[in-house]
Amino acid sequence: MLPCFQLLRIGGGRGGDLYTFHPPTGAGCTYRLGRRADLCDVALRPQQEPGLISGVHAELHAERRGDDWRVSLEDHSSQGTLVNNVRLPRGHRLELSDGDLLTFGPEEPPGSSPSEFYFMFQQVRVKPQDFAAITTPRSGEAGAGAG
Repeated sequence: MLPCFQLLRIGGGRGGDLYTFHPPTGAGCTYRLGRRADLCDVALRPQQEPGLISGVHAELHAERRGDDWRVSLEDHSSQGTLVNNVRLPRGHRLELSDGDLLTFGPEEPPGSSPSEFYFMFQQVRVKPQDFAAITTPRSGEAGAGAG
């Protein structure tokens, strides 16, 4: 079993979507998330208001740490990214922990429905035969910019 990490979508009409990431061998890589499918590894397409998700909304940076991956999240959006309901300042990176809750898009007012893009971050181990479901990085090596 090989170390991977996942984003499990738990909010919005398409809850249950699962993205599994196994970075290629090497120092690390970057995965982009956002509205622009041509630039991003994971396309976040809002059903109601497209402007709530930026073209390249955020990046996941994965770096090798022993037998696992150290994964950090960096916000590039105009609408915001939250980790455990705390807004991540634009351009800042935060190391993620297993079970962290990620929200892409603006903070929801109290009593409103949760964001369409609400995910749980998970550290997992995957069998090599399951690699057909792995998301591969489009954006290249660690440190790739949002372009």
